[in-house]
Amino acid sequence: MRIALVVFGAAALVLLTACGGSPEPVPVSMPPVIGERLDVAYSDLSAVGVDQGDVEIVGGGTFGVLDESNWQVCEQRPAAGAAIEKVRLVIDRSCPDASGSSDSGQSATSFTMPDLIGMGLQDAQDALQSQGSYLLDQQDASGLGRLQMIDSNWKICTQSPTAGSEVGIQSTVQLGAVKLDETCPGADGSPSTQPTPAAEASGAMPDVVGMVLQDAQDLLQSTGSCLMDQVDATGQSRFQLLDSNWKVCAQEPASGEALTATTLVRLSAVKLDESCP
Repeated sequence: MRIALVVFGAAALVLLTACGGSPEPVPVSMPPVIGERLDVAYSDLSAVGVDQGDVEIVGGGTFGVLDESNWQVCEQRPAAGAAIEKVRLVIDRSCPDASGSSDSGQSATSFTMPDLIGMGLQDAQDALQSQGSYLLDQQDASGLGRLQMIDSNWKICTQSPTAGSEVGIQSTVQLGAVKLDETCPGADGSPSTQPTPAAEASGAMPDVVGMVLQDAQDLLQSTGSCLMDQVDATGQSRFQLLDSNWKVCAQEPASGEALTATTLVRLSAVKLDESCP
């Protein structure tokens, strides 16, 4: 008997061909991958003919999956043993219960939205993910458009849907946040402690060369300058995932040049233990 494996999109079929017989498609069963590292799960799926590009991943954090071995499969669809049509994996750094014994990858389709206002952004994410909700839209509540590089440094000001609402697992939850030492924009229209995007900067570009990247950002933002382009000064195109671990080597505009709220500031940086080019 000759066995050939054929993949059509996300569906995997095995064609069993006996001598003198006609090919008869037999659905391939989904392997159990709950609790496995993502790289191992990909390997198991590849063994049954499912390409990595055909797998829908839910989760992975702000920057996506940079290292598959750092993520664990918490939920899978279809369930282990079911015929494969489309594969969907929910991942996290670690799963509360990755045994896979409860309902074989099946989970609730909705949950009651918790009250997240005032919580740390990281804690709010954990609370939502514990409910099976991984589709998050995180925004800077001050209106400055800043990225939440370190979630534990931010707190929740707004949420949608509101607490107590019944929310579908596939619904996107919107969270508005500010830094821990900032005041949320009030529901009564009171302003945030941070300047608005239209605020005027102080007028002159400060000298930030040699400063820790986080300190340089804070100094610039205190002047109303929030348009920044951060690059790896070594040319390796590394991401500055933790700004406090980097230092500024070069800046544009130069120190003393005119600076407004619409000026794009370019900062080139290396890690603290590295020398500037």
